Amino acid sequence: MNDLTKPERIQLEELETVISNGIQTFAEVGNALLAIREAKLYRAEYKTFELYCKEKWGFTDRRARMIIAASETVETIGKTGTIVPKSEAVARPLTKLPASEQPAAWKAATDKAQAEGRNVRARDTEEAVEEKRAKEGAAKPATDERKGPTKGIRLASEAIACLSRIPRNDRTRAEAWSMVSNWLKANK
Repeated sequence: MNDLTKPERIQLEELETVISNGIQTFAEVGNALLAIREAKLYRAEYKTFELYCKEKWGFTDRRARMIIAASETVETIGKTGTIVPKSEAVARPLTKLPASEQPAAWKAATDKAQAEGRNVRARDTEEAVEEKRAKEGAAKPATDERKGPTKGIRLASEAIACLSRIPRNDRTRAEAWSMVSNWLKANK
């Protein structure tokens, strides 16, 4: 394993304190996990981020990615100046949308809850996301009226949705987009 520099070790301890104390807010935990993953601060004791999550915190790296994505969603919504989701469960459905569409879906969920005189629930955000996606699907061309979207359009839409979920600060994002671009050029 690689040794950490003194500043890296201090940073790791601070970030791990956030996680273990914790879970004060999922957004802080997500931001701490993201920082540890991006700077590879786990490398002093663990070979991979996956092992770090499993052995240090008892959850999978998939779970860590879910927390990170939810915290990024909170950050995106926070930039609009509105009240942000207070729990990961409420924020998580919004991660299925591109960042540019998350604030509108969040507003729809909060408007519904407010109209009903209650706090926003995860189901509210799930419904807002489903509605947003349904509207997108209704606006898409190339459908066979009897069968719905053609297989090619459906698969292309799924691929675009997957690529849209790659966080902007993910180092592999440019590489992923480049791979798709190269494939498109080679397979037109």
